[in-house]
Amino acid sequence: MRSFKITALLTAAVLLCAARLGSEEAAQSEKFSLYYIPERSIVSLERFLTDNEPPLVRETRVSPANPGVDDPVVIAARISNDAKLTENRPLYAFLHYSLDDGETWTTVEMNQDEGNEDSWYAEMPPAGKPGSVAYFFTAEDDAGNHLVELPETGVEWGGVDAPRLTGRIEDENDDERIVPDDLDVLEAKVGYDGEILYFAIRVEGEISSGTVSPYNPYVYSAGIYYPESIEDGSVKTDFVLEHSQHAQFVLFPVIGLLDTEKDLVEVLTADARYYTDGERLYMRFHKRALKGEDFDRLRIIFGTAYATDYSPLTIKPVDATGFVNIVRVERRFEVR
Repeated sequence: MRSFKITALLTAAVLLCAARLGSEEAAQSEKFSLYYIPERSIVSLERFLTDNEPPLVRETRVSPANPGVDDPVVIAARISNDAKLTENRPLYAFLHYSLDDGETWTTVEMNQDEGNEDSWYAEMPPAGKPGSVAYFFTAEDDAGNHLVELPETGVEWGGVDAPRLTGRIEDENDDERIVPDDLDVLEAKVGYDGEILYFAIRVEGEISSGTVSPYNPYVYSAGIYYPESIEDGSVKTDFVLEHSQHAQFVLFPVIGLLDTEKDLVEVLTADARYYTDGERLYMRFHKRALKGEDFDRLRIIFGTAYATDYSPLTIKPVDATGFVNIVRVERRFEVR
């Protein structure tokens, strides 16, 4: 997927431990929350969160409708941003298809219809055998926001090889700001196996704990939003999946799904786990922590930060990806 850059941007996701930031008086205010973005704010972070709406797939079409083993197949979709919420438009779209029930995926860049900018299509060569074809779409708009459709696939957790995650977002090396290599996000991935949501972050250097003396613990996180929580010009994170090797020194878990509605209390039912592999951090949590124990669509923003003080806890955001719409889908057609 095409890489992108966001410069001079703070992110709510990397402020995961900062609810205690600021004066004691401010912390007692019901409006004081670094996860609550007030309407008509002039700060760049808040403008970004309220003005950017990632693309979505509105409808799909498979032609021919009942393909045979020797038929090439054209798969089309209407992919667009919500014109009521943003002026951004999709720049790139990709079709991903699997002939072996999600064991392997082939990615094809889609073409945009010259007469209709919301219409995208790609051709899949003849399958050569009967069976079910699974497929999904990803897309990126001109503001660097992404759509990642997320089918249910097998994910091997904790092995030597990296888990097989279906959604990938690349973030170009940040050369306009000085970002420590260990916190410079280059890639993020997502996956879903029907029970567990998986996230991976790759940095330029190596996943690191940072230091306690001097006080500079490193923080890696994914901010998780329900789309309905982003409305009326206001934004509030629902959960933050965070990892910091030194988090226990400030009474946070080393890995945890934190509930922002409950003063960042860890969601113990989430079964949050992690492991690292050099430049990569893998995190996961169980879907039972979500409202209704399931999801149709979530919005994610990945980020990194480091702590500069612990009394009160002060977090400095460093690097972030753009917004990602994660949409739960199962798209298939039969080859006869």
